[in-house]
Order: sequence, then C-alpha cells, then structure tokens
Amino acid sequence: MIRNILLAGAASVAVAAPAVAQEVSVSGNVAIGTEYVWRGVTQSNGDMAISGGFDLEAGNFYAGTWVSNVDFEDSSDTNIEWDFYAGFTGDLTDTVAFDLGLIYYAYP
Repeated sequence: MIRNILLAGAASVAVAAPAVAQEVSVSGNVAIGTEYVWRGVTQSNGDMAISGGFDLEAGNFYAGTWVSNVDFEDSSDTNIEWDFYAGFTGDLTDTVAFDLGLIYYAYP
C-alpha cells in the first residue's frame, strides 16, 4: 500500500513538472592583440597576444572557456592562461539585474 502511494506521488510530481525546452546558444571568439594587459599589468611582457574562447548559454545559465598566450618576466615556464567560467544571470526588476558567476584561472 505504501509503495503504491509513493509511486502515485512520484508520478503526480513528474506530471506536474513543466517540460521547458531551453534554447542553447554557442558562440566563439578569437583575437590578436598588440599586448595582453590585465588591470594595468602586462601579461604578455609587451609582446603580441593571441586569444580565443567558447561560450554556451541555456536560459539564465552560461559557461565558457577562454585561452591566451602569456609571458611573465619571472623564471616560470608558464606560457598559457586558460580560464573557465560559469554563472547564472537574471532580472530582479525592470531596472535591476544580477549576474552570479565563478571563474577559474589556470596556468598549465
């Protein structure tokens, strides 16, 4: 009896859940710049930088990756920056919006 009630409850929840089809958008970018500067500090030691990335959007969610060559003046062998990010955005009112996201900077 309890098993039948649980199954009936699960079935009613499944029927009540709306089937929302999310449109997925994919975009990409590529750039060549004379120098990669982040917050006033050169990331390419004054040299040219080539970068590119991909973005994915589905409803209010987004995720992406971006990569660029780097050249720091220290003795490290780091020559690539690879960023990963994801987040959720939306409107609170007609004039107030929010964007809650995370980003990870990797230097493999």
